[in-house]
Amino acid sequence: MMDLTPRKIVQYLDRYIVGQDKAKRAVAVALRNRMRRRRLPEELAREVYPKNILMVGPTGVGKTEIARRLAKLVGAPFVKVEATKFTEVGYVGRDVESMIRDLVEVAHQMVKARRLEDVKPEADRLAEERLLDALLPSPRPRGPERGFLRLLGLSEEQSSEEDGGQEAEERRSATREKLRELLRSGKLDDRVVEVEISESPSLGMAVMGPMGMEGLDLGEMLGGLFPKRTKRKSMTVAKAREALAIEEAEKLLDREALSREAVSLAQEEGIVFIDEIDKIASVGGSHGPDVSREGVQRDLLPLIEGSVVNTKHGAVSTEHVLFIAAGAFHKAKPSDLAPELQGRLPIRVELEPLGEEELYRILKEPAGSLTDQYRALLEVDQVSLVFDDSGLREVARLAFEMNRQMEDIGARRLHTLMELLLEEVSFDAPRRRERPGAGGWGLCETAFGRSFGGERSEKVSSLGSKIKDKFQGERSGGMSMNTPSDLVESRPKILDPSAMQDLLEKTRLVARALQNRKDRGAPDYAKLSRLLCDLSAANVYIVSRDGRILGYAWISSYDCPIMVDILSSNTLPSSYMDRLNQYHESVLNHTDNGMCAYTDQPCTYSNKHVLYVPINGGGDRLGTLILARFGCPFDTRDLVLAEYLATVVGLEILHDRSRSIEERGRERLVVQMAMRALSYSEVESVRHIIQDLGGSEGVVVASKVADRVGVTRSVIVNALRKLSSAGIIESRSLGMKGTYIKVISSLFLEELGIEE
Repeated sequence: MMDLTPRKIVQYLDRYIVGQDKAKRAVAVALRNRMRRRRLPEELAREVYPKNILMVGPTGVGKTEIARRLAKLVGAPFVKVEATKFTEVGYVGRDVESMIRDLVEVAHQMVKARRLEDVKPEADRLAEERLLDALLPSPRPRGPERGFLRLLGLSEEQSSEEDGGQEAEERRSATREKLRELLRSGKLDDRVVEVEISESPSLGMAVMGPMGMEGLDLGEMLGGLFPKRTKRKSMTVAKAREALAIEEAEKLLDREALSREAVSLAQEEGIVFIDEIDKIASVGGSHGPDVSREGVQRDLLPLIEGSVVNTKHGAVSTEHVLFIAAGAFHKAKPSDLAPELQGRLPIRVELEPLGEEELYRILKEPAGSLTDQYRALLEVDQVSLVFDDSGLREVARLAFEMNRQMEDIGARRLHTLMELLLEEVSFDAPRRRERPGAGGWGLCETAFGRSFGGERSEKVSSLGSKIKDKFQGERSGGMSMNTPSDLVESRPKILDPSAMQDLLEKTRLVARALQNRKDRGAPDYAKLSRLLCDLSAANVYIVSRDGRILGYAWISSYDCPIMVDILSSNTLPSSYMDRLNQYHESVLNHTDNGMCAYTDQPCTYSNKHVLYVPINGGGDRLGTLILARFGCPFDTRDLVLAEYLATVVGLEILHDRSRSIEERGRERLVVQMAMRALSYSEVESVRHIIQDLGGSEGVVVASKVADRVGVTRSVIVNALRKLSSAGIIESRSLGMKGTYIKVISSLFLEELGIEE
């Protein structure tokens, strides 16, 4: 063990984890100090405590893997817990001492596994003897016959001699040796034999321990008061040998020695990894005590400092247990932890987010990398999978971009992309293998390509582009975010300083109104219309490209019956929209020659002036901003203000569209996850139920559907319960009438392949 220098430890970690050199060095030094401590005099060794570590870094960068690989390297008991799972002592929930009980249990299993290997030869020998006894039963009398022999004054040995004598005993011994040879050669493995197997006594009920003593198995302790029972079972020789070997090995173990060694191993070599510690940090704004935040921090203090925890294997001191805490600290900061807890985690290491190059190396370099895993999985179906280097770099680039612009989940993003890329290959691989002459698969392109039956198709980018399209659709609603077209330079110039000041004040009012919005939900076009109406003293309409009226506001004295009818339908006439969409630039003071804009009749109001401002965004025509005034014509200030607001409205429309697409995508993901949670029988049952509805709402009789599909009624009940909990459908029982079902998500019908 002393050969493990910090440099060698880091080299070992480099085989499995890419980058994060600071964290590797920190844990390597901490492990080496443990080894150095063993060489110190006992009196001084008791004073040397481990330097606990706090890892700070985003998810998916290797925090847990570093600690897990470190424990595996030295064979130390390791347990990973989440800080959010604990509550303060005295409240319902797990207390922090349970992590030490878990650690001792892991240590006990490790020690037991080693001891079982030590006694395996002797256990196998004893199991073999018991198995031979079962295959060749002893001729000695048993049970009531023994008492009868005693009444006659004969011993069992005398009876045996009278029955067969020495010659019979020799024949039996020779037969036993022949059976032993057959047994060891495996020729009797399929033969059924009846053996006696010990059964642990059961109390028939659960026994709960007192608070703070959850690790003590009172059921096991009380079970020791009752004698063990044996039960004769029929099984094959192979299974009987295995069961008897385990039973004999258990008998050979010294349980007290096991417990002592497990306790010693846990308190001297144990490693506890506390994840999500940032979630119990006290962020400003909270009021009163929090039993799962400040309370847990207080309980952790003596545990990390060094205390004694009672377990079912004995008392365990935590003085020399190495604690590694980790957290992303997105909302909280390490300084938000209790000062005492910060002091007990003296070594702070910051892990860097993964870049494009690190993600590429993760795909190739670590032992058991993702590419190695997928290659081995598909080799089971006799499919050869080849990863092109340029393709892996493209996957790494996509993962990096998605982490940068969406949620940063680190290397876990690679799992998502690889699953999506190889979904079709993994699904069709068995079918291709079963079809004669189907040939193998090869994957290569800038990301991946395919060839079937030796006929290579041209490089296919559909798999890679599918991810790109999905990613871009989530970020921009499926539109490219290009720069809007240049402003027309022939706009009239504002020369009056007072007019410029008036315009500036109005634009500031618009900006202030937008900044004061408390939420970023659906845009309130009515408020925007009212704001511009008040600033320009004109009727305002915000209209989409297809004629839908998104918002409007009138001056107080305006009253037009034709416009009232149009607003009741919430859509402008199509003939009017055809003319309106032809205006690609702003139109100042359009008059319609005194005629109504929507009919062939004269306008009720004289001296009408209209300002049309196209609303553009993302390179598309999104709608039109219409201002109508009677009497006073519009001037340049009105035009600038209207174009400014049209730009704002365009951004709001794009944001609303992107939000709608995001919600649609989230809804689709929920539907897909719910569908994946259903079994094949449940999916078929649900499909028949929806078809029976004849729409998105109705009443069905589950028993009739069950009979038709060939499943039990419980299958249908479970399927409906899963879909209801996911919020996809609404269902409630109507008793004998059946079950009322309403489909909430239209995407659910699409997923089932049913048209509305």
